[in-house]
Amino acid sequence: MNENPFYCYKGPKPITMFVLEDLVVRKYATGEQTFGTSWMLSSDSGFESLKQVIVHEKHIKVLKKMSAYVVIRYTALEDGTLKIGQQTVVMQTKRPDALTEDMIVEFVKPHVVEELGRIGSFENKKRISVKGEVTKVSSVIEGTKSKRKVVTLTDGQASIDVKLWGELAETGIHEGTTIVVTCVHVDLYQSKRSLNSTGGTVIQITDVEEKFSGYVEGVSFEQGSLAIFLNGEVLTCTSRHIDSLFPTHEFIESKYVEGKKKGCIVTAVEEQMPMEKEDLEQGPKHITMFVLEDLAVRKYATGEQTFGTSWMLSSDSGFESLKQVIVHEKHIKVLKKMSAYVVILGRWNSENWATNSDTSSASNKSISKIYNTWKHMAILKQNVMQTKRPDALTEEMIVAFVKPHVVEELGGRIGSFENKKRISVKGEVTKVSSIIERTKSKRKVGTLTDGQASIDVKLWGELAETGIHEGTTIVVTCVHVDLYQSKRSLNSTGGTVIQITDVEEKFSGYVEGVSFEQGSLAIFLNGEVLTCTSRHIDSLFPTHEFIERKYVEGKKKGCIVTAVEEQMPMEKEDLEQVKKDQGEDEQLDDRLLLSDML
Repeated sequence: MNENPFYCYKGPKPITMFVLEDLVVRKYATGEQTFGTSWMLSSDSGFESLKQVIVHEKHIKVLKKMSAYVVIRYTALEDGTLKIGQQTVVMQTKRPDALTEDMIVEFVKPHVVEELGRIGSFENKKRISVKGEVTKVSSVIEGTKSKRKVVTLTDGQASIDVKLWGELAETGIHEGTTIVVTCVHVDLYQSKRSLNSTGGTVIQITDVEEKFSGYVEGVSFEQGSLAIFLNGEVLTCTSRHIDSLFPTHEFIESKYVEGKKKGCIVTAVEEQMPMEKEDLEQGPKHITMFVLEDLAVRKYATGEQTFGTSWMLSSDSGFESLKQVIVHEKHIKVLKKMSAYVVILGRWNSENWATNSDTSSASNKSISKIYNTWKHMAILKQNVMQTKRPDALTEEMIVAFVKPHVVEELGGRIGSFENKKRISVKGEVTKVSSIIERTKSKRKVGTLTDGQASIDVKLWGELAETGIHEGTTIVVTCVHVDLYQSKRSLNSTGGTVIQITDVEEKFSGYVEGVSFEQGSLAIFLNGEVLTCTSRHIDSLFPTHEFIERKYVEGKKKGCIVTAVEEQMPMEKEDLEQVKKDQGEDEQLDDRLLLSDML
């Protein structure tokens, strides 16, 4: 049975849903798996009533607020909740014409309550916004399933606790600050009311401002931790600030800015022409690292927290030797391959690095003991900021690492390779296992042959979802040799790419839906789901937003797209005319041929 959820699926007419806010991520009671929740309007009810949607962790990164999606293979619960599972196909589409604005506005822009005593009369789950002065801020409380921070607000007479969940728990809020917290809901527990943040919650700070200026030395594009590094200080920004300074979300050096801030919160910032570039005082000690490949995501032995691993070159060694980098789950989405980052207060480690994710005092003592050892770098919750590619970085090690030689003779050669050696392989697929899911990871094993010898290739993480079929010839790049009990196999890495070489066939038509999810990139066309590469998707939808009436032509191998381009479609009448003209031409050719014969 094919494990790819997109494999040539032709099901019933899909349901369309419109997601109203960002997903809130939670963990199941077992702590082994995450899921997302949000609110949406759906086509089955004419977009007239709110429903909750529960999302499998596979699709959490795909669903965005104020966006519409075609959903196939979903489950509808008795209370109307829509459950999106692992095998559900989720594809972005246009905003439904039948969708009204009334419920959206009421849901995403609730009225601001400044008299906090009024909240005592509100019903449970009511959506509101609040304004007040911060009198108390708790530390971040991390549980098995989630994390939160409690902020107490007052209007001078009454007070209310606001619980900030998930990434909002990391927001910098200080006592004495006046803030507006939008889109929270009333939580009634044991006859006491408090407020809970939602996926649409936004925090605005209103305080005395001070000016700042200088050269931006680093930038963080991570949602929830948007910031610039300037004059030795990390200044928290909004997405609007970051977009105005770095519209392409790539670091640009020698950018001089002036702005205003409240504490370490930027309220306004603009790029300016500097009068003179001066030497700036260095801030906290930092290093620059260059990440060589995408992070492989793993789970700790407890199964309660994820981390990422990759390989990098760093400034402390002059970018001359490879080192492994181990990344806290907060930064997994931030670090990208072939990109450079400033890491502030990074910690280095030679052994027992997994314990460093713990924030206990005992762990901090362990970090201090191993601070001067240099085999691994553990990035915990320190600041990570994108920067320019280092001038001192050479190409030789990068090329050898990311473009290893392709081995086609699978027999004797691989048997002589040392453990962990990086190679690429080519062969015919003779066997494909089902996906093997464990507490900490998932994998699929594909067996390749060159006609004489065979080798097992283990595809880990999202690569396990790749559609691979027996009898197909593939090239698997950037794998490493795994020697276990005297037997060699190959393991995928963060840089692994799978290329399929088979007979092609043409296709054309209007794109009816698209999936931007990494590992499940696809277009929905002519009732068929066609798996694409990121290059295909970027060429058709460069902004990663669905565009209707996009006509494409391309080639595919099975349900795998090998080439696709947007084309100018013919009108239906033109197509019928072309067919008619072709028929008349064929009849004319037949008459001419008969005339020549006579």
